[in-house]
Amino acid sequence: MWPRSDDTLYAAQPDQYRSELHDRLTTPLYPLAFVILAYTFLGPPQTTRQSRTLALLGMIGTVALLRLTGFVSVIVGVRVPGVLAVQYVALFGVIAAGLWQISRGQAVEPAAAITKLANAIGERIARATAG
Repeated sequence: MWPRSDDTLYAAQPDQYRSELHDRLTTPLYPLAFVILAYTFLGPPQTTRQSRTLALLGMIGTVALLRLTGFVSVIVGVRVPGVLAVQYVALFGVIAAGLWQISRGQAVEPAAAITKLANAIGERIARATAG
């Protein structure tokens, strides 16, 4: 965390050190955010007739987007230090929004348009394979 001032590698790449430090500080927070996201999307009880596929896909997409935001923040943060704050905002935003949604006791439901689109695609695939 505090490299020696006579360290030749640090002297050659101080920006890389700063970016790596922020990455290492946020890395332990990602599993917590992922668990909160999983519970937010899939935690509330549902009947066996309710499909959870779209909720699962939404959770996977949100997890991927959150981690991608962290990677991009670390990479761009080497040259633009202010971008390193994006990963903190994204992490704490997802954690806060997830905890708020969990406290409401409702599952994250896909929008009606997405559900309608998914059903239409499923029906088209079923017709194509049947005939």
